[in-house]
Order: sequence, then C-alpha cells, then structure tokens
Amino acid sequence: MLVQKFLNIKYCISLLLLLFISLSVKADKVSDKNSTQNRFKYKENYYLSKAKDLIRSNRDSAAFLLQVAEKEARKEGNEEYVFWVQILKNRLFSAYNETDKAQAVLDKLYQESITQRDTICYAYWLNEKGHLFMDEYEWEKAISFYLQALDFFQRNKMDIEVSNIYSNVITYFVKIKDYKTAAFYTRKKLNFSLTSGLEKHIVRAYEDIGYVAFFTEEYDTAAVYYSKAFEKSKNISSKYTRNSYLQSAGDAYVYAGQKRKGLKIIEDLKPYYDSISNRALPYFFFNMNYGNALIENNKLDSGLAYLKKADNIAQENDYTEYKGYIYEKYYRLYKLTGDFKKALVYFEKKDSVETLVQDAIDEERLIKVSRMFDTNVKQHTIKILTEENTKTKEQIERDKYVQLYLLFAILFIAVIAGFIWLRSKERAKNQIWLEKQVAQRTEELRDKNEEARLLLTEIHHRVKNNLQLISSFLNLQRHFLKGKNTEDILQETVNRVQCMALIHEKLYSTNEVGKVLFGEYIKDITQQLKMSLNPAGVRINVKYHFDDYLMPVERLIPCGIITNEVVTNIFKYAFEGMEEGNIKIVFSVDDTKTTYVIEDNGVGIPDGLDPTDSDSLGMTIIDGLVGQLDGTWKVENITPSGTKYIIQLPIKG
Repeated sequence: MLVQKFLNIKYCISLLLLLFISLSVKADKVSDKNSTQNRFKYKENYYLSKAKDLIRSNRDSAAFLLQVAEKEARKEGNEEYVFWVQILKNRLFSAYNETDKAQAVLDKLYQESITQRDTICYAYWLNEKGHLFMDEYEWEKAISFYLQALDFFQRNKMDIEVSNIYSNVITYFVKIKDYKTAAFYTRKKLNFSLTSGLEKHIVRAYEDIGYVAFFTEEYDTAAVYYSKAFEKSKNISSKYTRNSYLQSAGDAYVYAGQKRKGLKIIEDLKPYYDSISNRALPYFFFNMNYGNALIENNKLDSGLAYLKKADNIAQENDYTEYKGYIYEKYYRLYKLTGDFKKALVYFEKKDSVETLVQDAIDEERLIKVSRMFDTNVKQHTIKILTEENTKTKEQIERDKYVQLYLLFAILFIAVIAGFIWLRSKERAKNQIWLEKQVAQRTEELRDKNEEARLLLTEIHHRVKNNLQLISSFLNLQRHFLKGKNTEDILQETVNRVQCMALIHEKLYSTNEVGKVLFGEYIKDITQQLKMSLNPAGVRINVKYHFDDYLMPVERLIPCGIITNEVVTNIFKYAFEGMEEGNIKIVFSVDDTKTTYVIEDNGVGIPDGLDPTDSDSLGMTIIDGLVGQLDGTWKVENITPSGTKYIIQLPIKG
C-alpha cells in the first residue's frame, strides 16, 4: 500500500516541493539567527505565495502547502496568516467548483476572524463572497458584496484593491447585459488608474473600455482603446497579450468601417499566430477574425477558407460555446453575396448554439444551487428512511431509479419538442420578415417614384409661374420708364428676380415639400437689399422678430416681392440727411391671419400723401400682390418720426 502511494505522481511532486521548501527555510535559518519572528514570516509568505501560484495548475500541492501553512500559523498564533490561509482555501475550492466547501470556509472564517465590520479582513472577506456568488450566478448578491468592499478600499486609499474591484463590477454589469453602466465603470476605472499611476491597471482599463464598446457597437471607441492597450502594454505585458489587443483593434476597425486598415493590422499578425498554431483557442479566434476581415473587404473566397479553418478547429476542440461566432460570420458572408437561403440556415444555427450554451449555463447554475441544499436533502432522506423502516433498501433504490428514468424521459421529450417548436417558429418568423422587407422596399420605391414625378411637375409649374411674374414686372416697368435712370430700373428688376430665385435656394435646403420658414426668407432678402442699396454715409440697423411659420411657396413669393418693394423704398427715401437709421420687421401669426409690419424711424410720409393711393410702380406692385393674396395693407406715420407698413393676410387652408 505504501509503495502504491509513493508511485502516485502528484503525491511525489508534493513531497519534493515540501523538501525544497524545508531546505529554503533551513537556509534562511543559517542566514538570519537573530529573529525567530522574521524567519516565521518569511516561511509563511513563501508557503502562501507558492500555494497561490499552484491553485489552478496543481491542486494537491496547493492544498498540501496550505495545510502546512495553517498548522504553522496557528502554532505561532499568527491570526493574519491564518486569515489568508482560509482565503486561499476558499479560492482553491472555488477553482474546482466545490462551492459548498468554499462557502463553509468563508462562513467559518467570518465566525473566527471577523470581529469588526470596518476592518481590512472584513473588506477582503466581502470581496471573496462576491466572487463566490458570481460563480454561483447569483449576480445581484455578488454586486452587493463588491460595492461594500469597494467602499472600504476607497476610504482607506487601497488603490490596487479599488482597481481590482472595479474590474469585478464591470464583469457583473456585462453579465447582466447592462452595458451602459459597465461602460460608466470602465471610464471610472481608467480615471482612477491614471490618477493613481497604476500602469498595469491602466492597460487593463483600456482593454475593458474596448471590450464593453464591442457590446454597445461603438466600434470606433473599441479600436482606439484596444490600440491604446497595445501601445501602453509595451514592457508590461507578454507578446501574446499585446498581439491579442492588436487583433481586437483590427477587428474593431473592420466593424467601424475602416475595413482596409483593420485587415492590414490582422494580416500583419498572421506570421505570429501561425507560429503558435498549437495553441488552439487563440489560433481559432485569429482565423475567424482574419476570415471576417477578408470578407468585409470583398475577398470572399479567401475569407471563406479561413472561416472553414476556424470551424475545423472548433470541431476538433469541441468549442461549442464559440460556434455561434462562426455561424454569425457565415451568415454575414452569405448575406453579402445575396444567398439569403444559406444566410437563413446559418442564422438558425447561430441561434440554436446560443440557446444550447444558455441552457448549459442554466443547468450548471441549477446544479450549484442544488448543492447548497444538499445537506438538508440528505438529512430529510435519512429521516424518511428511519420512519419507513418496513421498506427495503433495494425497493428504495428501485423506486429512485424509476423516478429518475421518468424524469429524464419527460425532460428529454420536453426539450426536443421545445427545440422543434422554436425552430419552426423562428423559420416562419424569418420567412415573414423577408417577405415584409421585400414588400416594404417595393412600396418605398413606388412612393419615391411617385414623389419624383410630383416634384418634377411642381418644378415645371413654379418655373412657369415665375416666368409669368417676371413678364408682368417687365410690362409694368415699361409704363414707368419716363424720367428714370436705366441702371436704377435694371437694378430694381434684378432685385425682384433675386427674390424669386432665393425661394428656390431655400426650398433645396429644407425637408418640407413646398414650404419655407417665413422669417429666414425675409432676413435673406433684407440682407441682399442692404448690400446693394444702403445709402452712402448712413448706418442702417435692421431688427427682426418672427413667429415660426412655414408658408407655402405660392404665397411666400408675393410676400418676398412686397418686402423687396417696401424695404427698397425705405432705403431710397426714408433716411435722407440722416447719419443712422433703424428698420424693424415683425411677423406674427394667430388662428386666422398673419400680420406683417415693417417700420422705420426715417423722415416719414409727407403730409397729404397716401402711399396706398400712389401710382408709382412699387406701390402698384404692393397693392396688386396684397389683393392677389386677399389681404389688406396700410401705411401710417409714427411718432416722433418714421413710417409703418402694416400688411394683414388671411391664413389659407
């Protein structure tokens, strides 16, 4: 029996490790004979450090070292090291999914070591409880413990612990798919790490920001921060880690639309990943991302080849949880090539894999929750067996197996039926969606065609009306040529034509068909007139007050020409002999009418002159256009000096 025990490889390794540690301790005794306490601390630190390093790689050796460390710590009465031994025991059990044992260790630790709630030990205990609940998928409990630990570490300025807790909090919000809050904590961690000067944690913060940005589809942000992580990690992280940052940055650039840049980055990493092709998981992700980058750059055949290579790696290593990524890339490929039938097939496969992975997570969670109640179930079973002593052990076992077989049969049938139902429902849903997309697109094209036809008709109609209006102005102008300067006549005609041209410029810049904001149009007309007619030596100020109102073009053009005539008249005659003048333009709207007022502080109207009864060309045009719009207008002097034009127009349906 003793020979067999020594033949156990793990046991031999543990003994050799213990021998090495003993020799190290003896060497320490030779080098330092003055302080027993110092030797003890060195030995405890060594045990704990080695045990921590071996937790995930050599369970038996780690457990053996922790056992020795605890024995020595209790012998010396060192409560601090006893506490840390229990913490590492908890991590050891959690690493191998022995959550009931991990829970028992933490409960015992709380009873023995947590004398006050506001202590470092309590904060570390809270953090470990958060880890345990995270492993149990009890995320709400986990975040509660993490936040309590974070509060303590922040108050005591324990920078590294604060940064680590931020990482735990980010993981929690990603797990529950609250990516907005996760992004908030990534920024918070980055600011904290920058302020504290924690170089490694700055790199990790950049990585976290890029990681969360993928979930929120902020691919530009993801590319920037993965690139920052790559640059910052120089002389800090391994080549493998740095290249993984660079590959993620390239993948983000592809999704962000910078496809050539992303492809170049990933393509340059090919020699490195070919050299580590024996590491299946990173090689799988590289081939998948490289294939996707080629596809997005329209190199479809090459991209398909690398996707198939990644697919083969996933098949060989049973990467069920990652097959969904591959199927998503196939779906995008066939969607780009227009093969919607194949695209639909891979869409269904992707959804099926995601469902299976979620079911596996739920099943693992159910098993872990069941373990928490395992002790109570066993006690209850013993009580039943004691009370029902007439039953034989064979009968009980037989009944148990029958129940299990029935339960598994029912569950199996339910799962198969559910899978078939979901698949058929999804297929029908996708078919309906495709049909709706085709119908919607057809209707949109029909509407756009009709809209284009109507717009063309409208443009012809407006051009015809504008030409008729210009012809009318020229005919009117012909009757008022006597005694006028030809240049002035042509400038007046140009100003009127520009009023009509400006309305088309406004139409092109608005989303409303056939309507323009009244105020913006009138401001532009006034500015044009000010540049062309402002009298020399007179500084003229123009103030505006407009209610927001979209006026149809067929009414707005006459209003623009009316404005042209009134403002032209003011610039020519109102400020003779003055150094400065003011013009105020006000437009208001109520339920039935619009009121348009243009006033100045000029010399006013001579006594006995009624502009509304004048036979000048400008007043004739104003009167004709106001009448055309079924409106009224009047001109009056204002106190102490100046003129006010009041034009009221009814609102047409």
